[in-house]
Amino acid sequence: MSEPLKWLLRIAISVFLLAYVGIQAYRVFYHSVRSQHVTLTTVSDSVTVNSIALQENKLITKSDSGVVDYLRTNGEHVSQDGTVANVYATAQDAQNAETVQALQTKVSNLQNIGSSNTAGATDISVLNTALQESYLKLAQTTDSSDLEGLTDARDDLLNYMNHKQLATGSVTDFNSQITTLQNKVSTLQSQIKSSAKAITAPATGTFVSSVDGYENAYDISKIQSIQPTDVEKLLKENPTPEKDAIGKIVPSFQWYVVALVNANQAQKLSVHSQVDLRFLLSSEDAVPATVLSVNAAKGKYAAVFTCSNMTKNLATIRKQNVQIQLAQYTGLQIANQYIHVVNGKKGVYILDGNAARFRTISPSYSGNGYTISAVDTTDTKRLQVDDSIIVNRDDLHDGQLLQ
Repeated sequence: MSEPLKWLLRIAISVFLLAYVGIQAYRVFYHSVRSQHVTLTTVSDSVTVNSIALQENKLITKSDSGVVDYLRTNGEHVSQDGTVANVYATAQDAQNAETVQALQTKVSNLQNIGSSNTAGATDISVLNTALQESYLKLAQTTDSSDLEGLTDARDDLLNYMNHKQLATGSVTDFNSQITTLQNKVSTLQSQIKSSAKAITAPATGTFVSSVDGYENAYDISKIQSIQPTDVEKLLKENPTPEKDAIGKIVPSFQWYVVALVNANQAQKLSVHSQVDLRFLLSSEDAVPATVLSVNAAKGKYAAVFTCSNMTKNLATIRKQNVQIQLAQYTGLQIANQYIHVVNGKKGVYILDGNAARFRTISPSYSGNGYTISAVDTTDTKRLQVDDSIIVNRDDLHDGQLLQ
């Protein structure tokens, strides 16, 4: 072999060795294993659609002109013929009457605190806990649009603060404050020139101070058979409220939500099945509901849900996007990109010391790019809580040693 040829051969071998060493170095230093811990989580299979809430309503009307001063709050239960509001001749009279009512409530609260023998008989730690909870409630309510809830939360905090003052001996009584408030009440009452004309409830039920025209928009007795075209009409129209209506009574705790759904969504709704409804513009928790009917016409579907929970927030809900939570699944959440199929079984590779181990999964739900795997602590071959899934290697096999 000639010298030039030997020289070229040496160069080729050297290049090969350098490349081999470089590849091995890259694998050691730049192909490190990355992993993710898996934890227990709960997800909902849900769909979001346009909806409208309907219920039986009894309108409250006024026959006299004037300014209305409401005596009841939204969601409050009232009896038939109970007074829900007063009508005054002027706005100033109505404002004074409203202020009188608020001051009388403060007087009553202070009198109740003073007569409860709080001083020396209350565990201060219990009061401190109540103060912290009421402060957090006030902060949370401040972030919402619930003005009535904000007033209630503020009053609760003030009451607990007054309780603590009495319990710690900072004050001995609230007599001077009560006298001052009572004097203000007397002054304001003397300034009210017109006599109040009472407005009473036409039925027993939940009071709502607003009307929107939907009170008689659909016959509730026919709600189970409502058609998609009816729902479309309700969602599109903006009816005019009755002129003299100043509120309404919802006589029954039973109310309904109707929504338009597509064919795929309709297939997931079984009549009499239980779902949860979450109204996206409301601070209310998810509302339990039952699927009353799913009515089809010309490729469209009207879903009807019946609810029996009634609160002051729910009493005022009308048109909103609603999230229908069909089911909840608890298990281990795994991104679909990390799932492998080995010998016909789905699973993932986990980091076990310095080795890769294949662990099977038991999918209970899959969607939105991830899978929920049911947990079985007795199956050692299945993925478990706090296992570390390898997320950056596809060239793996069970038992493979990792550098």
